[in-house]
Amino acid sequence: MSEISICFIILIIILLSPRLIPYLLLLFLFSTGIGGKSLIDTLKITLGSINIMALDLFYALAIMFFFVFIIKNILNGKFNKGNSSETKATAIFILLYVLFFIGKLVNGFFNHMPVDSLIRLFMTDTQVLYFFIPLVIYKDINQLKHLLSFAVLLALIFPLVQPFLINSEATKEIMLGQGTLRLGFGDTNLLLAIGAIALLCWEHKKYLVFLPLSGIMMLAHRSGYVAIFLAFLALSFLKGKKIKSIAMMGIAVISVIALLAVLQTLTNVNILDRNLNRAGETFQATGTTKYRVNAIHTAMEELQKHPLTGFEYQQLRDIIKRSEFSDRDFYITHPHNFVLTALMATGIIGTLLLFTLLIRSMHAAYRLAKSETFKLEGAYLFSVLLFFLIYSTMNTTMASAGYVLWLLCGMTFWFFNQLKITNK
Repeated sequence: MSEISICFIILIIILLSPRLIPYLLLLFLFSTGIGGKSLIDTLKITLGSINIMALDLFYALAIMFFFVFIIKNILNGKFNKGNSSETKATAIFILLYVLFFIGKLVNGFFNHMPVDSLIRLFMTDTQVLYFFIPLVIYKDINQLKHLLSFAVLLALIFPLVQPFLINSEATKEIMLGQGTLRLGFGDTNLLLAIGAIALLCWEHKKYLVFLPLSGIMMLAHRSGYVAIFLAFLALSFLKGKKIKSIAMMGIAVISVIALLAVLQTLTNVNILDRNLNRAGETFQATGTTKYRVNAIHTAMEELQKHPLTGFEYQQLRDIIKRSEFSDRDFYITHPHNFVLTALMATGIIGTLLLFTLLIRSMHAAYRLAKSETFKLEGAYLFSVLLFFLIYSTMNTTMASAGYVLWLLCGMTFWFFNQLKITNK
């Protein structure tokens, strides 16, 4: 009963100050990244057969703000006029996307699936609802700038914590499962990328970019290396200061290597050597690469079985159960590629809707970057979105931390609304 009371109090506090939501989500990323996921998973409430986890409260808020957005567009003329036609059209596509999964939810209910499993699958698929939170809660640009400063602060702190993870249970767990020295869990790459791209985008404190880059290096995800490099290139071209930005990237790389060399000396653990070897394998055919090629073949076979709408939730639940002892079913549940996941789970219809939303968001960010008013904001958002999508083509991040992507998309359209108002 006390846990329910605490959750209720937290929910009330957030409702009174909704701008806390992205701050708390960033803290959630930070804490899970340093191995706090097991602790967070214990903070749950069980009501009958339903387990309520920490992120479930935020998902409930995302649903609420979705309805607030709809109601305000209908009843509040000023709010309605403040949303551009592009934003409203994107909202319609999101509604269609959510309705697609409501069909799967209803089908699973009539197939007598356990309510907990059904809700969990639906929540993972409809994280797109986080899109509406920024559109409703933000009033001015300074509120977003304060959030970005907080994200940068966390991105600077995280690498300083990572060396303490060398002998932690979290690192032992990663080593046992993947055989690679990774100091922290992968989704934290998103937090570090948000900070690193912001630092390179700002006209001051660029020299600090090596810290979040060091964090990405110590997380040892090759997808992170590729994604941050391409995101930096995109940022440098969109900002129009190519040579200066590329030079800063070179200086940052040297600084990263120097920092890891110092850590290697202090800890007597070959952090630098292992991570450089890992980086050198980025475009080599390793065991992981071969596994993911097999996942592509499996995904194409499954797509042919359910070409339009993908798996029903009952089928997906059965596959998840079998994946513990079946390699083929594991390929289906963990293809480490959001495109393959979408094709198998949602078929051609769901995948087209997803890509419609992603393309619209990227295009809006690009148009911001080409404007005079929000050039830097657009360049930044385009680069961060690009990082997320590239990173998600090699990881399960879309399912585990998709809320970050949709919050960023919502922020992009918030700025796009401001651009339309300014142009008028």
